[in-house]
Amino acid sequence: GGRKMSLVADAFALFGDGDSDSDDAPEKPVVSPPPQTALDKCTVHVSQMERRSGDFSKATHAAVVSRLRAHGLVVLPGLFDGSAVARLSGAAMLDLDAALALAESRACGGRASGPSTSSAAASPGHRCRGSAARDTRGDLRFCELSSRQPGRYELRNTPALTQALLGAESGRTKARVSLQRHRGIRAVLREACAAPGHPLDDGEGAHGGEIDAMVARDVGCFVSDPGAGEQPVHADNDHLFWHATLPPHVVTLFLPGLERPQVSSRFVVGAEKQAGDQGCLESGPTDEKLRDAGSDDAQAEFAAVGWTAFLPGTHMVDKAAAALANPETCETIFPKLAAGDAVLYDARLLHFGLANKSRATKRPLLYVSFVRSWFQDKQNFGSESLFQ
Repeated sequence: GGRKMSLVADAFALFGDGDSDSDDAPEKPVVSPPPQTALDKCTVHVSQMERRSGDFSKATHAAVVSRLRAHGLVVLPGLFDGSAVARLSGAAMLDLDAALALAESRACGGRASGPSTSSAAASPGHRCRGSAARDTRGDLRFCELSSRQPGRYELRNTPALTQALLGAESGRTKARVSLQRHRGIRAVLREACAAPGHPLDDGEGAHGGEIDAMVARDVGCFVSDPGAGEQPVHADNDHLFWHATLPPHVVTLFLPGLERPQVSSRFVVGAEKQAGDQGCLESGPTDEKLRDAGSDDAQAEFAAVGWTAFLPGTHMVDKAAAALANPETCETIFPKLAAGDAVLYDARLLHFGLANKSRATKRPLLYVSFVRSWFQDKQNFGSESLFQ
């Protein structure tokens, strides 16, 4: 017994920082980690290797599954290449212009000559032209285009976006990005959406016969025009039954389409302003001040565009009922995300889009809808096609 105690004492002495018996040794303060915010609890950071490979490590997979089950959502910062996502959003903007032109033609009893090629729609966040007419539109319900609130539009499975996705997934574009077939996300969904003892298929029909899987059904984009108001709190899809919370039957992947503005550096810009051999800065107003002001304006415009707010935990039947009865008492998170970031959420989760208070910037939000193979969404769109 004495020998064991001696070994323990030796171990403490080896890893200690001085004479443990000294009364003069200062007592080290205990540093507590900063408390986790509600957003922290819903966030999982992925490694650079996981971004490149499209596969999650066992630890990341488990963390994503647990957060999706517990909170109804998981925030994944930097999961995708931001510039690639921004280009996909640009394609969706082209589709929106084309779809609105076709809808206008249908309303007037004619047919539009073809998709718009407006340069203003070539990139996400482009300056808005003639949006006043859009803000006054009534309810739109087509197979590919829906609008349930002035200044807000939802597209799905539209031509330019579909082609851009094919190019991004095949690697023909600058950065390869796979949204519908992301292996890490698909593995998460197979586990998080399965009932105990009933594993889901991989979604590719590998097991033969009729499959029960989470399949990528729709790819689309939500667009909020400048001046669009805040959405009411809502869920994208209802519970199948209200007596119990079943595993998810629809999970949505959200992908903001605007890239975060770059902050200018005073030092670099000042160095560029050196005047010839004198090696001094030019007098008077310099590009340094102008660039900083432009950077500040861009940051303010980006912040004014707004984001989507989520009410964690409200994918559960009991919490959803309590939240709808008293929404102001519910915990709400506001992830301030940019192109490349992602949110994976249960479509029963309560959420709402913030108002777009920017001067002239549209807010595109790409999405991929993963659904159980037997589920059909007949709630949000009409049956008449604009593009066929």
